[in-house]
Amino acid sequence: MRRGLAIVVAVVILGGMAFGLNWYLGRQAVASNEEGVIALEVGKAAEISLPSNPSTGYSWVATFDASLVELADQRYVAPGTGALGAAGTEVFVFKGLKRGRVTVVFEYKRSWETQVADSKQVVLDIR
Repeated sequence: MRRGLAIVVAVVILGGMAFGLNWYLGRQAVASNEEGVIALEVGKAAEISLPSNPSTGYSWVATFDASLVELADQRYVAPGTGALGAAGTEVFVFKGLKRGRVTVVFEYKRSWETQVADSKQVVLDIR
């Protein structure tokens, strides 16, 4: 019974990590004609959440054109479980500065290594 439960939990966790990118827009509906593109009004904020496990030394690093968006907030949200080493969520909040289209590249890596474990891209279409 325990082994079966452990397998189910592992599948759920790995499935969530494999799902990868999950985004939300604070106070603004997601409006997109293309997959991976988020429509964002100038002055509004978009919240992008990625699964993360800093206990492994890994964290997400965002690269983007700072003339179009600013990183208003970056935080880690711990999982609801008290289990040691459980993955949580890393949240990035971007604010649109002026009209344009910007690609935000996220790399999941350790700060002391050059190797990238995972990467994601999101396009912000600022209107």
